[in-house]
Amino acid sequence: MDFQRNWTEYKNGFGDPRDQFWMGNEALHALTNQGNYSMQIDMLSCNGNFYYARWNLFRIENETQKYAVEAISVESFNTSSNSNLDDVHGRRFGTYDVPIGDCSEER
Repeated sequence: MDFQRNWTEYKNGFGDPRDQFWMGNEALHALTNQGNYSMQIDMLSCNGNFYYARWNLFRIENETQKYAVEAISVESFNTSSNSNLDDVHGRRFGTYDVPIGDCSEER
């Protein structure tokens, strides 16, 4: 699946829900603002190492706030993953047509 998409596609979602898809930032915002949710990301590296991060409060802000991540209270984090997942709070969403100032450009 090609993730090189514009702002509107990420806002509304794309792909096939029966296969590979992005549900859309508006849907993520609506879903994560209905209550208090936690989120955990599990990763398995190519060499078989397991890494994870878990936040006890997780939500996506609205479009005006550039779908910023609110991720507070990291319960557990395996820092050897070198993935920077412990520092996502306040990060805004950006695309090639609506860039954010604190993100690298494609090389």
